[in-house]
Amino acid sequence: MNKNNFMPIVEKICSFPPSALDRTEEDGKELLNLCRTLMDMVNIPSNAEIYEIPLMKNNQVVIYFFLENDDEKEYCLNAGHWLDDTISMKLEAYGKETHEYDIEMYTAFESLPLDYFENHEKESENTKVVRLFENKLNNEGSLFLSPSEKRNIGRVGVKAYYGMLEVYKAYSPYTRNVYGVSFTQNEYIKFMYSENNIGNCEHCPENNGGKGLHPCNQPNCWVSCHCNQ
Repeated sequence: MNKNNFMPIVEKICSFPPSALDRTEEDGKELLNLCRTLMDMVNIPSNAEIYEIPLMKNNQVVIYFFLENDDEKEYCLNAGHWLDDTISMKLEAYGKETHEYDIEMYTAFESLPLDYFENHEKESENTKVVRLFENKLNNEGSLFLSPSEKRNIGRVGVKAYYGMLEVYKAYSPYTRNVYGVSFTQNEYIKFMYSENNIGNCEHCPENNGGKGLHPCNQPNCWVSCHCNQ
């Protein structure tokens, strides 16, 4: 992070009175906008809420903030010219929320990379897709996405979702025959498109114990139909 990018913002923040009692309403708005600009430089999500700025003097700024729906960590962004004569930005986690508005402090702050939230957001989007898939499986309804669900997870999420669906269809039980033997979709396709299985009714996935010409109750062998014979 180049000092020329963020130090003018740090200096401007430090030009405001440290005490909120000494700042006007307009000062407060401008201060928050400057802090938000600083946070944008390291991709901190726009829904992050600043709840304290404990340090804003001597060209040193510390911003405490949290994210909605993230109970795992409470964060702080440090930016400035430090006592060891280094100029840097640092992102840290200093605790986690244990109850509503109750924070358990770490014994030592956890250092995070400045691109943490760029990767964190990607992980969150992936988690959203996985949870949606799990919920639809548990509800035992249609696994296809509704228009609102597609909008919610976006184009990339939809692609990831249907990729998961294809894997699920290929490796989860697809059907079972009269003997209780389960077949995945892959196993079903492999059986049906093998000419060696023509007339192999005993092991056929479609064997439902019927009493007709074939135990699948069809006039023609399923395998023969799949193989166009």
